[in-house]
Amino acid sequence: MSGEQIKRTIYDSVFTDLFSDPENRVRLYRELHPEEEIRAEDIQVTTLKAVLTDHLYNDLGMQVGNRMLFLAEAQSTWCENIAFRAMVYLAETLKKITVENEDDVYREKAVPLPKPELYVIYTGKAHHEETELSLARVHWNGDDAFLDVKVKVLYGEQGAGIIYEYAAFCHMYRRMRESYPDDSRRAVTETIEECIRRGILRDYLERRRNEVMTIMEMLFDQKTVQEMHERSIIKEARAEGIAEGRAEGIAEGERSTILALVRDGDLAAEKGAAKLHMDPDAFQALLNAEPDRLRESQ
Repeated sequence: MSGEQIKRTIYDSVFTDLFSDPENRVRLYRELHPEEEIRAEDIQVTTLKAVLTDHLYNDLGMQVGNRMLFLAEAQSTWCENIAFRAMVYLAETLKKITVENEDDVYREKAVPLPKPELYVIYTGKAHHEETELSLARVHWNGDDAFLDVKVKVLYGEQGAGIIYEYAAFCHMYRRMRESYPDDSRRAVTETIEECIRRGILRDYLERRRNEVMTIMEMLFDQKTVQEMHERSIIKEARAEGIAEGRAEGIAEGERSTILALVRDGDLAAEKGAAKLHMDPDAFQALLNAEPDRLRESQ
């Protein structure tokens, strides 16, 4: 398992544990649909296990009446492929529903299907303006495609509610991780204590303190995971360049990967410069110029 997968699994596990509580699922649904009054027993959990194990594992799927919601846990690194992943997840869920209901999809009359809503909570360090990801826009430049899937992006910036509190918990953990890079236990403990003090997921953290400590300590050691993450993605970039038979592909893949890590806050700028064997000032200039170069190439 790569470092990024381990890091995501931490957040995914806390995310899953948080919404394993029926009342927290009610809070979540009411935030998304404040116009509706529901009870815990009105929510049917439809979460799939291991559809795409490296990305959509242990996220949240739930159905209320004729409405089906899929909520992908926050990506620490921005990823435009989430619309495609959500489409695959949606197709698998709908297939499962039709099989369980023994619906004949070849009959003349349309089979009953719930109305899907797709969301992703983003808690990464980099700032983004998108409020919606579109499959057609991301992959086909917004052309009039026959197929489109839209995913609403939630940033948890409204200052209240369980989505905000979860995002705040992730931000707090990142801050504590940076403060105690060599002491993962203290980073976790300080995160929990500070969140409780500020009223962030207070009831959940007070009730599930030991479980949250276990989840995060068992799955995360900052220094080891960061090194694994860097080695894994650089190895992938090299493999891609070699497969294409282009030596420049290796260098370009490594450079783009390292720049992305620095922009997303997963790698310090001075370490990025060292990995590319560059002067820090020259590396900073390259970092500043990269977004313009990407826009020109689109």
